[in-house]
This record gives sequence, C-alpha cells and structure tokens, in this order.
Amino acid sequence: MTGDQLFCLISLCVIQFSDEINVLKYSLEEYRCEGNIRINEDMEVLFSYNGGQIDSLCHAMTIIGRDAQNMKQYQLCLKTLRYSDPDCEILTGLVSANSQEYNCTHVPPTKICFPQNRNLRVLIEAIDLEKQSRNTSFLFKVSAFVTRNRMTLIINISAGSAAGLVLFIIVVMVIRICKRRLKQPETQKTDETGKFVIYMNETFRKKGNSLSNHCASKSLPLKN
Repeated sequence: MTGDQLFCLISLCVIQFSDEINVLKYSLEEYRCEGNIRINEDMEVLFSYNGGQIDSLCHAMTIIGRDAQNMKQYQLCLKTLRYSDPDCEILTGLVSANSQEYNCTHVPPTKICFPQNRNLRVLIEAIDLEKQSRNTSFLFKVSAFVTRNRMTLIINISAGSAAGLVLFIIVVMVIRICKRRLKQPETQKTDETGKFVIYMNETFRKKGNSLSNHCASKSLPLKN
C-alpha cells in the first residue's frame, strides 16, 4: 500500500468517525433521576414513554447542549417521532425559554427548536396517578446544533491579527523602498556635480601648465 492510499484510508476513517452519531436512549418508566443529560452535535437523545407507571419524583428530564470544553453554544431541537394518547391520560410539557403544555387534543409539533444556549426540560404528568398502565406512548428525539464556536472565533481573530501584521510589514517595506528611490536622484546629482568640479579643476590645471610652457618658450634669451 502506497503512502497516498494509506492517507486516503485514514482520512476516510476519520470522516466516517466524525459523522457517527451517538444515540442515548431513555425511557420514562426506567428513568430514576440520573441528572441532567448533556449532548453535543455528535449526540442525540431518544426519550420515550410506553404507558407504564410514572415515578412521581422522576417524571422530568433536563437536556443541556454543551461540549466538554465549553467552547461551543448550541440550539436544541426536538422531533416528535410518535405521539399517541387516544384516552387523554397524560399532559406533556416542554420547558425552555417558554413553557408549552400538550395533550391529546393539542399534540406536540413535528419539530420545534428552542432558543440558543437554552436547556430543554421534558416532563410528563398523568391525569390519574393511581393507574398502573395507560394506552399512551410517545417518542421524542432531541438533537443539538452548533450556533457559535468560540474556537473558530479565536482562530479567525488570530488569523486576522496575523494578516494585519503582514500588511503592516509590507507597508513599512514599501515606504522604505520609496524613500530610498527618492534619495537616489539627489545622490546621483551630487556625484555628477563632484565629477564636474574635478573635471574643471583638471582642465584649468592642464591649461595653466600649457600657458606656462608657451610663455617660457617665447621668453627672450639673456644677454651676456
């Protein structure tokens, strides 16, 4: 197996693992106040009731959208997969930002989403507490959707700061290059002026020597 094939295999396994949803199943007849249920985008909760006896102390569940590092914020959504109460024997409550109560004539919606970063409390109340069994059943599925990722925000801020620093360095370099180019004509002009002065001095020196030689050749010889 080549390196590219191994890389593709590992990538495929990672993708499949990341897409896998962990399903938590809770039955109201068996629930014994285990505490709040925490879920993230990789988890779902199936919450069911099948007409059995309801514990008067543990007749509600609280679901919280939260990851292990508390870096994300979630919105909880509930789907009604099944709801049957032909004899009107229970009241079902969904409590989040607001409290909604449902019964046999006002059944829960097919799907409902609650405000961001708010918990969901699902509770059930029997009309007749003495009854041991009821012709009632429901099945809810609760999912969590990421609405804000603080890690992504931190990465974006860091990337923006790095980009700003690079831009600042580029601007400084451009300014220095421009200043250097502006100084070059002045330097060149100074060099040319100096060369001209040297040239003129050399010219005058040569002409002076030539004139002296000419005057010497024209001078009269001395008498004895």
